[in-house]
Amino acid sequence: MEEREKRLQEFKSFLVKNPHIIQKVRKKESTWQDLFEEWYLFGEDDKRWKADSSESATSKQWIHSIKTKLQSLDDDQIEQYVEQCKDALEMVSGLLSQFQSQSSKKGGPATGTKNESYMTYWK
Repeated sequence: MEEREKRLQEFKSFLVKNPHIIQKVRKKESTWQDLFEEWYLFGEDDKRWKADSSESATSKQWIHSIKTKLQSLDDDQIEQYVEQCKDALEMVSGLLSQFQSQSSKKGGPATGTKNESYMTYWK
């Protein structure tokens, strides 16, 4: 019984060192029993445990590249892009108001309930 508890504690400390393995169970990719058996049979140094660390390294590289790009943005460029978006939205808003005014001049949908609007439009 004591040997089993010792192994279990070793497995727990292994999991603390490798939190990406815990995520496998949370994502239902594996069970605790399966992971324990693999750890017991193959040991801590097996390549299966290190394969996931390359995924986290790739994720860290991606985050670093995004952070670098965000830091390299110029405040003037950001302001210019915001102004361009604002102008585009104002243009779309103007077009929509023109279409709405043309629709009401042609006898478009009247105010009231939704069904009344459609009925007066098709008369």
